[in-house]
Amino acid sequence: MTEIVAVDIDLRKLTAVSSWNGVVANRRDPGGDTFPLPASLATALVLVEIGGPVMHHAESHSFRRWLIYNVAMASKIASMFPNVHVADSTTWTRGYSEENRQALAGIHPGPGGKYVENHDVRECRAMLYFHSKAPHLWVPLDKFLTDL
Repeated sequence: MTEIVAVDIDLRKLTAVSSWNGVVANRRDPGGDTFPLPASLATALVLVEIGGPVMHHAESHSFRRWLIYNVAMASKIASMFPNVHVADSTTWTRGYSEENRQALAGIHPGPGGKYVENHDVRECRAMLYFHSKAPHLWVPLDKFLTDL
């Protein structure tokens, strides 16, 4: 069985969850001195979410900055690891709301309605779940860019 790592990229924050080792990066700055994804992931399938063409909130200046940063960082990750697949957020989420996709992935709030893990870790776990159900939605970056 291959290790699979889901990566969530925000402006200057990268979160990654491994199917074998749990959280391997939690809101780490990928622009720092040490890249937050360990070299040991060289044999893993690395899933990277790219911002989708349909978003469910008002577009803003920070949103456009995030989109540019997101794709640039996905490209950097693809240059560092041999087995990187991407899917845009519109595709891999299959239209489910955040709450519903996390519930489908078995992620539920604890007592008092609070989650144990932060939003980005939960989204990585949801990516792993959705990949297990529809791996064909995740493709190499070159194919994604060609099909764009």
